[in-house]
Parts: sequence; C-alpha cells; structure tokens
Amino acid sequence: MRLLIFIALIFTCVQSQAKPIESTIGHVYFGVGPNFNMRGNIRIGFSSVELGLVQGAGIGLMYVHRTATPFFYQVGALFSDGGGVIGGGGMEWDTFSFFRFRTDVTVKTNVSFETEGYVSIGGVFIL
Repeated sequence: MRLLIFIALIFTCVQSQAKPIESTIGHVYFGVGPNFNMRGNIRIGFSSVELGLVQGAGIGLMYVHRTATPFFYQVGALFSDGGGVIGGGGMEWDTFSFFRFRTDVTVKTNVSFETEGYVSIGGVFIL
C-alpha cells in the first residue's frame, strides 16, 4: 500500500505544476491547521505575499515562492503572541482554473526560542 501511495505521489509531481498565481484581484488560502482546526490558515494573498492567520499561531505575513514544479517554500513573520518567524514548504496542485489543492509543513520559532511544527491541508481560491 505504501508503495502505491509513493508511486501515485511521484506521478502527481511529474504531471502537475504549481506555477505562480496569475489573478486579477488576488487569492484566498483556507486550510485546516494543527489538529485539523478549521481556523488553521485563513490568508489573503496578492501574487507571492499572503497576510492573515498562519497555522493558528497568530497573524502574520508570508512570502510564498512557487516553482515550476508542484513544490513551494514559504517564509514569514508572526506579529501576535510576542512575534516570531515561521517557514516551511509544501506542494500545490492545479485542479481547476480557480482552485489549487495545497498541503504544507511549517516550523515556527517565537522570541523565547520555542519551536513548533505544523502540517496543514487546504485550498487556494483564485479570484
């Protein structure tokens, strides 16, 4: 079973691309965050910059760099709960012209040097 999942993942990576988002207004990213909390990620984005709730950890600003493959990386700053930095990466698949499926793994470090990791699944609605 694991082998079938691995082969399907490789096939998906080869076939799809997550090129930069081209929209007239922007995009909205909604994703379940830690422990599948519905308020994990609610971000408004313009090109490669996203602003909003980041992994349920607080309000932040993220830079998302999309490549010619489904992989992307993201780095940003948190402004609530004392502040901190957050970064990670993931995969994003074009499913429709107005929607992309996204999954990512991120790690947050706050000003007290406490570190937390997050996994999220969600979608990007292109406006």
